[in-house]
Amino acid sequence: MENTIPNFQKLAQLLNQKIYSSKFIIGVPYHNIKQWKNASLLLDTPAKNEWNKFSLTDILWIGIIIELKNFGFTNDKIIKIKEDLFKPNESLLNHSQNVSNINAAIIEVITYSHPIFLVLDVVGNLEIIDGYRTIEKLKDGEITDHLILSVNEFFKKNIEALFNEPNFDIFKGLNKDEIQMILIMRSQKFENIKITKKDGRIYTIEATEKMETTYADVLDILKQHEYQSVEMVLVKGKIVKFNRTIKSKAQTTKK
Repeated sequence: MENTIPNFQKLAQLLNQKIYSSKFIIGVPYHNIKQWKNASLLLDTPAKNEWNKFSLTDILWIGIIIELKNFGFTNDKIIKIKEDLFKPNESLLNHSQNVSNINAAIIEVITYSHPIFLVLDVVGNLEIIDGYRTIEKLKDGEITDHLILSVNEFFKKNIEALFNEPNFDIFKGLNKDEIQMILIMRSQKFENIKITKKDGRIYTIEATEKMETTYADVLDILKQHEYQSVEMVLVKGKIVKFNRTIKSKAQTTKK
């Protein structure tokens, strides 16, 4: 870490804002997210009816869960990893900044472009180290039967709109709704996007999302009422096309 300590806490607040719906999460069906919430793999949220709003940190953590699941990590081990990642970073506590380990790692990436790695053993013990330390540990034989995950790659894959702008300059002068529009366009998941404006500001956002989905996913979507309209095409009982249109009032117009 550099000698000059930036305001990690302020950056962490931006990363922790729960303003994004599940449409910003890639690589996992909606019903899996719901199951992971029930299994305590995701962080609890203050409002019971707003658990499906996610922060940028949540979205990146879900990307990590997907990878851990791919490597056969059990829920118990993932919970252990989650607890280590979301506990306060001791180094920053010494500078009176209460920031979680995962946010400290993300901010290292976006502020300094440092390569940061999560090094995990078979029981879920976690170490967060930079690229230089990773190479040294490999040379010394301290990393053997370990899983090494790149925070940089998770950030690039799951929050690409921010990855190429380390100092958040891309978002300067934009409100939350305009930022949301950028993320929607960059996600490449939507066939069309329609916005309406009122008094010079975004009033509503309407987007049609093309989805790869199962009957279970459709049931969850209908139960959660996360759609304005849906279009589904079946061939021999199999879903071959499923589009949902989502319409929401802009954050800045809500009271």
